[in-house]
Amino acid sequence: MAWQKPLFLVQQDPLELWPSLIFCALFFILRWVVNIALTPIARYLTDYKLEHEKPDFLITSDAIRQDNIRNGTFKPSKQNNQEVSASERKQILSLIDDRDQSSESKLYAYISTLQLSGAQQREIRSYVQLCKEYDTHNNKFLESTFKLLAIVPIAVYGTWVVYFKHDFFFHPWKQWINFGDDLQRWDACHPQLKDEPLTQVYDAAMYWYYVVSLGYHLNRALGQFHNPSRKDFLALLIHHWTTLGLMLCSWMGGKTRSGCIILAIHESSDIFLESAKICGYCSLYWLADFFFILFFLSWVVLRLYSFCYRLLFTIYHCGYKHFWMGDHPLIYPYVCVSMLYVLECLHIYWFRLIMKIVINKIVGKRIADIRSGEDSDSDTKHVDGGKKQN
Repeated sequence: MAWQKPLFLVQQDPLELWPSLIFCALFFILRWVVNIALTPIARYLTDYKLEHEKPDFLITSDAIRQDNIRNGTFKPSKQNNQEVSASERKQILSLIDDRDQSSESKLYAYISTLQLSGAQQREIRSYVQLCKEYDTHNNKFLESTFKLLAIVPIAVYGTWVVYFKHDFFFHPWKQWINFGDDLQRWDACHPQLKDEPLTQVYDAAMYWYYVVSLGYHLNRALGQFHNPSRKDFLALLIHHWTTLGLMLCSWMGGKTRSGCIILAIHESSDIFLESAKICGYCSLYWLADFFFILFFLSWVVLRLYSFCYRLLFTIYHCGYKHFWMGDHPLIYPYVCVSMLYVLECLHIYWFRLIMKIVINKIVGKRIADIRSGEDSDSDTKHVDGGKKQN
């Protein structure tokens, strides 16, 4: 059979997704409301964390010292540490609280005259860096809270649509058959060529799940440039815009059911990750560890295993005939598959970072938020139970 010219066949009009722009705007309003309503709470949590993150030789409150002992974050002074007098402690804290460049230079000049140990000087420098990230810490708490408030209702609704109403997840071949067909075998999911061009029929539940999710991901893609910096900024940029492209191409290519499965697979992990972060910001370290375990398990089960088995394998086994119209290949389905492999590569990249966290946690090292950017120690307590490095 001779290869024919590919077709840019639009099976569903992308203009039908216009309500997603309204939802995108609503999510921006939600983020604004979160910022207004929760900024005082974010500042309180940051102040609390800064107070408890002080080097132990600078802590003046016995109550804070007892809290650190109960939380397992207290580090006894080493034998070679220099004792700090009350006046010296007051001067150091005063220079730290100023938080400007000149005061920082004065601080380092001052502590060099106190004959502090190298470990004490490093602790002071680390604490100064943490104080400089005060606003960043506030913004991260607000960002995680917004994402959790937005994604939980979407994920709950999507779980109902994909897992229960249509049973696309546990029996993924049903995405390739007509409504009402009760087929329980993989070899029964092949469509009839007389039905070309083959389009996955959707209902109102799938449509609104698609629209709301598209609005959320568009909001995330546009809002990325205003969020706190991330060291994986490029990976996130690729992920956001690949997700948007995948949703649009799957819609125009008539693969709405497959698009819903993609969304449902991704959202549970985001819930657990943001929950772990928020618990870390609130100093609920044991609960942060619990959600991080759920995040790790959901990533392995959903983004590594289910993404390959429920999507990529079913496309190969059941959906390959949807990619052709006669002898002509259809462009949009092939673009979708290419984007799916891009997403899976990103899943593997992030899984490598997650495994570093797990390994560091097992050996008791101090670990950092995998999605953090230029964070030194500010996010290290989010998933490690708040243990300081000796």
